[in-house]
Amino acid sequence: MEPDDARADGVDVPGNVPAKSSEVASIVAGASQKMLTQTLRKLERDGLVERSGTASVPPRVDYELTRLGHDLLPLQRAIKSWAESHIEAVHAARARYDATE
Repeated sequence: MEPDDARADGVDVPGNVPAKSSEVASIVAGASQKMLTQTLRKLERDGLVERSGTASVPPRVDYELTRLGHDLLPLQRAIKSWAESHIEAVHAARARYDATE
């Protein structure tokens, strides 16, 4: 795991420190609990995150990026950078398209 924190899609992604599910929920603003749970399960199935549970009161669930997840971060950062650099062109294209509808 990388020792430092990474940024993904405008949100903090813990490096080698597991994040509680409530922390992940606060990072991904606007996502419903159901959608967040479904997405995390898919990421776990794909080998991008690991889930660990702790029998405590209340129960605690932690998520951590796997090596595979960390390997994906540079690609995600490049896509994020491209999107930020080209957002005005995307908005203009949408406006042109919507004007013809």
